[in-house]
Amino acid sequence: MNRRVHVPTRVLGGALAGALVLTAVSACGGQDDGPVTLRLVAADYGESPETSSQHYWDAVARDFEAANPGIRVSVEVDSWTEIGKKVEDMIAAGKSPDLLQTGGFADQVAADRLYPASDVLSVDTQARFLDTFAHAGQVVGTQYGIPFVSSSRVLFYNKAVFRQAGITQPPATWNELRQDAEKIKAKVPGVTPYGLPLGPEEAPAESMLWTLSGGGSISDDVGNYTIDSAQNQATFGWLKSNLVATGLRTRTRAR
Repeated sequence: MNRRVHVPTRVLGGALAGALVLTAVSACGGQDDGPVTLRLVAADYGESPETSSQHYWDAVARDFEAANPGIRVSVEVDSWTEIGKKVEDMIAAGKSPDLLQTGGFADQVAADRLYPASDVLSVDTQARFLDTFAHAGQVVGTQYGIPFVSSSRVLFYNKAVFRQAGITQPPATWNELRQDAEKIKAKVPGVTPYGLPLGPEEAPAESMLWTLSGGGSISDDVGNYTIDSAQNQATFGWLKSNLVATGLRTRTRAR
């Protein structure tokens, strides 16, 4: 019969084979009861069939199967905007994936569905994680998420629009951002001064940028949510009063 096991979310591609070997061996327990099938569910970050993440994960699965006869990897790739709901449906139907590459996992830790990373990775491997990425994969000090991918956000500006508005350098503070947006609104007709990506695709990341830059956080060191903290209320109060209510921003679709 096929046997299923569960390993942490956000599996690192380069370490996938090692993680699967450790898990499969411990799951089989030395029993000769047929091949093991591991189900991998991953997020798709591509925008077309040619750029789909399916190609990457299929190649990883083939390489792993070639190196580990008797272990099969079933790959399913879903859009990153839909994978959360699909995984919830899988769990509700009793068909949880064995490996999951996605963004959020604290709820799965609370439900006791994930192994700690220490169960499948060596101490040396974990020590090579970048601290910032490692911390993002922890729940109350225990590593569950294994870093796989990270996005970098930057503030960019249109030099031609800045010249038309008489702005000589990019803003370095929130107030300078507001002042520059006011100049653009007044001097460059038809241009929306600031693109605020708080739409359906980018709201979590954009919210986090403002939260952190305002000295706030989403949770404290012991896992308690701090979303309604004084710092966060001040940050989003400023954002609403200075950029949204004044018409200095527009919501943009991130790509």
